[in-house]
Amino acid sequence: MIKKDIVSIHKYKDDERPQDERLLILFRNGKNSYDLVDIGPKGNYTIRIKYDQGPIIVESDHIEELLSYYLERAHLSITDIDKKEKSIGGRLYFKVSEPGPPVTIWSEDESFLCYKYTRKVKDKYQMDTHYWVCESDESVNAVYLILEWAHTNPETAESKYDEMTGVIDRIIGDPVKRKRYESGSLYSEWHYNHTTIKCIGHTTPINSVLITIY
Repeated sequence: MIKKDIVSIHKYKDDERPQDERLLILFRNGKNSYDLVDIGPKGNYTIRIKYDQGPIIVESDHIEELLSYYLERAHLSITDIDKKEKSIGGRLYFKVSEPGPPVTIWSEDESFLCYKYTRKVKDKYQMDTHYWVCESDESVNAVYLILEWAHTNPETAESKYDEMTGVIDRIIGDPVKRKRYESGSLYSEWHYNHTTIKCIGHTTPINSVLITIY
């Protein structure tokens, strides 16, 4: 059973004891993970190696479904979010400790984890969602949803901005602020119960649309 998991074996001289040989064995440790075991006369060392496959390519970003899910619930938990993200092709990319969402309305006594889910839509644009989660109760306190295009056609970002703001308009109503700046940036803001939603479209130099909910 062990031999089936061995990927490679390599011998080399020990720098401190040239008369001794060390042995490097690379084991496959499940999907996208390997163990590199360094065996020598003074002891063994193991390094865990993981690699990223990149985003999953999906046919739809499910923007309306995802925004409706956020806005129609009074409480969001990361357990429910995880199920929702996976059901529409999102893949958990990382989970790290953070000082808190980059807005200043939470207590400094609360500790946060940031979960990032990612996917690529029809191999045309990247869609990432970041969730700031209170470690004390696993509640989601802020969502950052980012879409970004590699090419430079401003019409793509503007069209997606219009689509996303249209979804929010239908769920919440008219925004409290909507503006088009001379730089080409687009901005809309809504207040919904105790929640603030902002949608920002950038058409130059990088085409992107950002929605923040907190």
